[in-house]
Amino acid sequence: MHSFQRLVILACILLGYVYQVERVHPVFFFGQFQDDSIYFSTAKALADGQGYRLVSFPGKPPETKYPIVYPWLLSFIWKLNPTFPDNLNLAIHLTEFFGCWSLIASFFLLRNLSGIGESAALWLTAVCAFQPVFLRTSGLVMSDMPFMACMLTVLALCVSTNSRRTSVWTYLLIGMLAGVSVGIRTVGLSLAAGICWAFILKKSFRPALVIAAAAGFAMLLVASPTLFHRVAPLSAGVSGEPGWDQVAAYYTSYAKFQWGMGVPSFGALSHLVLLNFFVLASSPGPILVGTFEKIGTYGAVMLSIPIWIGLLRQSRHSEWKTLTLPMFFYGCIILVWPYPQPERFLLPFIPVLLAGLWCEIRRIGALVIARLRSGTPAGQRIFASVLTCFFFCLFGMAAWNSVVRDPRARKVGADAQARALEERKQAYQWILGHTSSGDRVAAWKDVVLYLYTGRESLRPIATLPQAFYADDLKREKDDLAHICDAPRHVGVRYWMTTTDDFNLEPHRDRIAARMAEVGSVLPIVFRSSDGHVQIHDASCLNDQERPECRAVGPILFPK
Repeated sequence: MHSFQRLVILACILLGYVYQVERVHPVFFFGQFQDDSIYFSTAKALADGQGYRLVSFPGKPPETKYPIVYPWLLSFIWKLNPTFPDNLNLAIHLTEFFGCWSLIASFFLLRNLSGIGESAALWLTAVCAFQPVFLRTSGLVMSDMPFMACMLTVLALCVSTNSRRTSVWTYLLIGMLAGVSVGIRTVGLSLAAGICWAFILKKSFRPALVIAAAAGFAMLLVASPTLFHRVAPLSAGVSGEPGWDQVAAYYTSYAKFQWGMGVPSFGALSHLVLLNFFVLASSPGPILVGTFEKIGTYGAVMLSIPIWIGLLRQSRHSEWKTLTLPMFFYGCIILVWPYPQPERFLLPFIPVLLAGLWCEIRRIGALVIARLRSGTPAGQRIFASVLTCFFFCLFGMAAWNSVVRDPRARKVGADAQARALEERKQAYQWILGHTSSGDRVAAWKDVVLYLYTGRESLRPIATLPQAFYADDLKREKDDLAHICDAPRHVGVRYWMTTTDDFNLEPHRDRIAARMAEVGSVLPIVFRSSDGHVQIHDASCLNDQERPECRAVGPILFPK
């Protein structure tokens, strides 16, 4: 294929990808995940010269939870346009830029893999571009796309070293990008470790040393702005208020909240590892095909088998080892992650999963064609026919999900988010007009509230992860009993609630029921036009000596 043709096809893929992201107005999804609003608020702090701090949280502690590189990139958005929420469009365009970078890196990675070739690489890149998980993430202000772009570029450069003589500058670039990936997401450590180990296994000790040194230097460089940050004082020690201790750790320390508090025993760790192993092993198929009801879901899960087999078969080749070893190290980290999120964690490897499936489908296709020829036993022909129908059904489901079902669902979701935002804006306007700058507010979308109003805020409760991965209802009940600890600790004056607060939470009905119980005894001072957003007077949390507050004390702070 001529270079011009290749460029035209790639340009068409990129244009189609950007159109698919923009058509559903992704700006309305901002704040659906708390990570995006934290990234954007800390970027504002950097742009305003306040340092890398969690400025939305009471006390404005140093940001010690997320690496700095992505917020630093977002800080340029605030410098270009300091008006929120108008600058959200620029932030999403930055995500789209990294999405385009990821697709270009995917093409150059795939075309250098044995068993793929340039034409297949273009097709697989196009499939990746319109893959629903990839498209949905491309509309968010999250670190996933920059991390994916960085990781795929590193892997593409590593694979290219197998087919040509490579200068030391290429290895330095590989190491630097691997180190920068750690500054985007800490799990990037697996990328640096995996590629170094791959070169060591090839007995390429000098490149491995150069890559390790460059990665270490880059990690030190990106960590230097926060290297001497002490752990935020609000997360140190134990206050005697379990709800506050958990919220403080949730905002300031992954290690303390997720593992120190969230994995209390070896038995819990074993349960977590087994659950994550099952989730990761069964997820590639549903990620590529989509999740459907009953038999469709089982069929999608079954597709994970040829994907993994394809990757294992291809890992015999040197360049494929460069992919599978970082995946192995990456998987080891994910196995002990308290919140299994297969779509997010496997997102960077979607092109690799597609490549493994492509290679295995080609092998299976050749066997099926041989079995369908006349002269083979009837049983083999029937089996081959059933297998052919199975794959055609799965690929049909995947195509329908990508072209019709998921775009429709994203559009419906965006419309719902837009309606919800209009009501939340009414509440934000009330806060601006009826509260002082020193008043603090409890809200589930706390950082978004800060961006609209400038009021310090916090999420009222952070339930420990064992309530999710171990279905520990007693632990969850204990957490919810302390839902007022953190708001009381920081002197919250108002409490904002919405009907969609807990849509993404496990066991959301239980959280909503406890919140309704608290809301029923706190006076309502504002209600939105359709009643989906309420603001409560939370003064009783800190003034329990008033008669009306003593009466509701057992509900707010049950023994």
